[in-house]
Amino acid sequence: MPDPNSSSQWTAANCNDFSIIDGTPTGTTNVVLSGPDSQYRMVIVQAVVNVRDADCFTSDDWGGPYTYYRTCTVGPHDGEKVATLQEMDQRQLCADEAGVKMNGTCTWLDGAKVKVDLQGQLYEASGGTCGANDLEDTATTTVTTLPHGKATSFGELYLTNAEYCSTYIPPITWQIDDEGTISNLTATNVLAN
Repeated sequence: MPDPNSSSQWTAANCNDFSIIDGTPTGTTNVVLSGPDSQYRMVIVQAVVNVRDADCFTSDDWGGPYTYYRTCTVGPHDGEKVATLQEMDQRQLCADEAGVKMNGTCTWLDGAKVKVDLQGQLYEASGGTCGANDLEDTATTTVTTLPHGKATSFGELYLTNAEYCSTYIPPITWQIDDEGTISNLTATNVLAN
């Protein structure tokens, strides 16, 4: 005989097979529902991204502020301990010739803590390309979040690409920087749904 406490019996029940014989109540059944296991965590990662494409002889092009908002869900068992944050690429975080790409991972740690590794990359190429695939700078940051549901701040990433401008008469050279600034970085560790 199948074990009535097995969850496989509950998923096999077909509710269309039940019918009411008469309207007289015959008893009471208490069903106790509980929320998800507190070890399963969802982390919300947020940031503000600004991009500057510096130009020698015309106005700089600015992109942003862009909102970076991503979530990941992790748990205590093999196969669910690491999750990848959905990438935002340089076409989404763009200022003419420059673009920023952001990606990262979340790793479940004992005690329902979650480590967040975040990486920003600055790309720069010709006009209107958002940096294409010409990687110029990379920066990373890491934070471990506690399971308290409060935002944990983990600083700022600053990406730069030095370029040089010059004139012939008189001969003058100066530096300009394409920039990607990823600020207001926070990660919030909450109970997963």
